[in-house]
Amino acid sequence: MELIKIIFFSFGSLFGVENSSIIAEKTTVKIDTQKHTISISLENLLTMVSEKQDSIKASNELYRIGNPESKAQRYNWSPEFKSYPSKTFDITRDKTKKQLNATITLTYNSNKDLKDFSIDYVAEDKSYALINIDS
Repeated sequence: MELIKIIFFSFGSLFGVENSSIIAEKTTVKIDTQKHTISISLENLLTMVSEKQDSIKASNELYRIGNPESKAQRYNWSPEFKSYPSKTFDITRDKTKKQLNATITLTYNSNKDLKDFSIDYVAEDKSYALINIDS
């Protein structure tokens, strides 16, 4: 199992939301290379609000991602995940910590799919590594 910890991850980016206003304070990505699953745990979903419109935008974004009743306006999975055979997510409220959390589970077909997450298999070492993207 490979474990990656990320600080401040854009929740909406998984659903193709441009300029997503909802981020996770802490994100943990677990990759099970035996079961071909990726589990993304997003803790403490939050947004920066400076005006009333910001609050409405964040509420609308969450509604369109998590609520099937939003129908035609619902955000679907980002096109990068089209080939993934199984995609699920769950948004939960932690009343004790007073925060929203989300768990996303993806099943992938091959190690090539991991490149969507900037992860590459290094055959010589039989290990995984983050892809270095030059800016």
